[in-house]
Amino acid sequence: MLFSLEDIYGLTVGEADGEIVLRINVRKNKDSAELHRMLFAWQEQAAKLESGEIIKGNYTTGGITIQSLTLPRNGGK
Repeated sequence: MLFSLEDIYGLTVGEADGEIVLRINVRKNKDSAELHRMLFAWQEQAAKLESGEIIKGNYTTGGITIQSLTLPRNGGK
C-alpha cells in the first residue's frame, strides 16, 4: 500500500533530524496537491491546539473539515 501512495500521490518517505518524514510531490497531480492541502490544514490546527488557541473539542469535531480520500487497493491495478 505504501508504494501505491508514492505512485498515486507522489508521497515519499525520508528522514530529518532522526525522524521519519513523509513528503508529497504536489506537482504529481491534482490528488497530490489536494492531499498536501489537507495535511497542511491539519498541521495548522494541530499547532493551534498545542498553543492553546483552540481546544481539543474544536480540533476533533469542528475546528476543521478534512475530506476523506479513498485509497485503491493493490496500487489501483
